[in-house]
Amino acid sequence: MSAACLHVMPVLKPGECRRLLRKFDKLPPGAPNSMNRYGAKLDGEWSRWADALVAEHVAPVAKRCYGMRLRARGHYAFLVRYQVGKQRSLAPHVDSSDVTLNLCLGESFSGGDVEFENGVLVGHAVGRALVHRGDCAHRATPLERGRRVNLIVWCRRTR
Repeated sequence: MSAACLHVMPVLKPGECRRLLRKFDKLPPGAPNSMNRYGAKLDGEWSRWADALVAEHVAPVAKRCYGMRLRARGHYAFLVRYQVGKQRSLAPHVDSSDVTLNLCLGESFSGGDVEFENGVLVGHAVGRALVHRGDCAHRATPLERGRRVNLIVWCRRTR
C-alpha cells in the first residue's frame, strides 16, 4: 500500500458524533457483515444520509486519487462496535468495496488502531475518517480500553 492509498480527514465535529451515537443506539443490534459480530446495518433514511456523506467527502478523494467515479447512491453503510470483553479487534482482510469510508464516531477508548498491510498504523479520533481503497489489506488492532463505534461505508464505483 502506498501513502496515496490512504487518506485521513476530519468529517464531523465531536458534538455531531455524540448526537449520532444517541440515535444509532436505538437501532436494532446485529452482525452487519460476516466479520463483525456487533453493530447495525443502516438503511432507509440512514442509507440516504450515508450516500450524502460519500458524495461530499469520499467521491472527490476517489476521483482525484484513485481515478474512480463513485455511484451516487446504494453504498453499503453499517456501524461496527468494538468493546473490551466482546469484539476487541478484527483480523486482516480486504473490504467488499472499491473505496471504504471508516469514520470514528467515538465513545471512550484507547487502542483499536487500523494497521495496513505495509505496517502503517493509524489511530482513530472522534469525527475523523479514513478513506482507502477496498483492496488495501488492513486490520483493527486490539482495543485496550472502553468502547469504540465506527461508521463504515463500502462504496462502489460506476461501471
